This record gives sequence, C-alpha cells and structure tokens, in this order.
Amino acid sequence: MEAKGYLKSDLAYEFDADDIPTDCKAEHDSWNCKCGESGKGRLKNCPVCGNGVEVDEWVCPECLSETKKQALRLVGFFEKDLGVANGLFFNYSGSKGFHVHVRKEGLLDLSPSARVEIVDYLTANSLDPKMQGFYYSKESKRFFAPRRRNSLGWALRIHDRLESFFYLEPERLAVAGGVSVKTASQVISERKKFLESLDSGLLHPVPQNKTEKFWTGLVSLAVEEEKLLLDRQTSVDIRKILRVPDSLHGST
Repeated sequence: MEAKGYLKSDLAYEFDADDIPTDCKAEHDSWNCKCGESGKGRLKNCPVCGNGVEVDEWVCPECLSETKKQALRLVGFFEKDLGVANGLFFNYSGSKGFHVHVRKEGLLDLSPSARVEIVDYLTANSLDPKMQGFYYSKESKRFFAPRRRNSLGWALRIHDRLESFFYLEPERLAVAGGVSVKTASQVISERKKFLESLDSGLLHPVPQNKTEKFWTGLVSLAVEEEKLLLDRQTSVDIRKILRVPDSLHGST
C-alpha cells in the first residue's frame, strides 16, 4: 500500500435535482417542525418558531428533466468555451440526478486547484461582468459592452442571453431590468435599436435615466441563467467515490 500513489482521475461533474430550482418542489416537497407546524414546499426555518425544519424531498419527472438539461448544457461549455469536443460520458447518478465524466488525456491529471478553476468558470463563481467588458461609466453616463464579434467565453454567453431578453413579454422584461412595464414596452418597441447596440459595444440608453439599472439588471440575470448548477464538492475532489454507472442508490 505504501508504494501506491495517485495517477489520474476523471473530471466528474454531478448534477443533483436538489440543487435545481423547479416550481414542482412547492407541490411535492414538504417540511415539518418540532413545534408541530408543517407545510408544503421547502423552508430552512419554521415561520412560527424560527427553528430549523426537517424537509421531506421528492423527485418527480420534472425535477429530473430540468436536471438533465443542466447536465447536457455542460457539453456546450466544454465544446465552445474549453475546446473539448469528445470524451464526455453521461450516466444516471443512481438517485436524484446525473454524473458527467470527462475522460480525455491531458485533463485526467489536472490538479485539484486546476479543477477548482474549471468549476469556478462553469458556475460563474466570482465572475465580474466588468472584467468581461460590461460596465456603466458614470462620467459619460453610458453603458459599455464588448463588441459581439470580438467576444469569447462568458462575454459571448452574456451577449447571447441579453439578446433573448428582448423577446420576452413586457412584464417579464420589466422585472428583469427593474423598470416599469411602460418602459419595458417602449424598449421592446425599439428592439432593433437595442439589438444593434449590443453588436456595436455601446448599449442603447433607456428612458427616464434607467440605463444603468436596466442594463446592470439584465447582465446580472444573464449570468445567473447561464451558469451551471452543479455539485461543487463532487467536481473538485479527486478522491470522491462515485457510484458505478447504471447502479442504483440504496434509497432509490
């Protein structure tokens, strides 16, 4: 045993239904408190006594479907952002989600710190939009962005997500940008100008001096919707014991 040493390991990513927010959880999950109170959905603390509660979780087809979508989005990150187009293997985790293994020479011997960097990238951990070229200048009162044709990685992902926001209903765009429905409707009516501004690198101003608030809100939401919701600990631990593919968890 003393002569044995670490050689290499897969890059492994776990996507668990518990970590994916879905509306169905409010219907099939429930909580109980020692004080006697209980209810549907998920809570951390009892609304009556304030103590921690015990949550009874359930996984339905909708939960697994949304979890699968997250796992499949990992392919796009590896192919488009990291240049890894093959060597990805998927399997059911045996309980509440999916595992993705990356088995590609040159990656298998990555150190734990290198694996942390990849996970930070995938989850947008500590990502600063300003470092990606999205920022508001108080001097000129303008919001700047990188030109789309020059954008890569997260900058391009933010661009793509921002474009999709301009096809939302006015009510949803209003919430996303922190403006009134009236202002959101006006923005949508001028959609072409706003989309052209994304390509130019100088984002179109928003009525009623809402430019900073509107674009800051949209950029933040773009990052939130683009990042992957994966189990961080599993993905950075080179000694993590993972379930054999196609085997079932004891509680399944």
